[in-house]
Amino acid sequence: MGLLTIISFSGDNLAKGLIMAGGILLSTVGMSSGFAESRFTFGSVNLLGGIDFVVVMIGVFAIGEVVSQIGTGGVEPIRTRMRDMVITL
Repeated sequence: MGLLTIISFSGDNLAKGLIMAGGILLSTVGMSSGFAESRFTFGSVNLLGGIDFVVVMIGVFAIGEVVSQIGTGGVEPIRTRMRDMVITL
């Protein structure tokens, strides 16, 4: 069902299809609900519960922001000394 959805939504756009297929692969990490087998955990106990949705969304936002900053050239970094950042009373 998932592959049929990918094929119908991506059409002729290969990049869109590959991104959707990556999402399907991310959703299969963890324990299989029907057979209680681990899938794509590579022996890591931390991946048995799957990948958290919030973590994936933060990563997607970060990748998009990096690509956007590379495309626009970004801004100049702020250069300061450590002693200028210390709060004094």
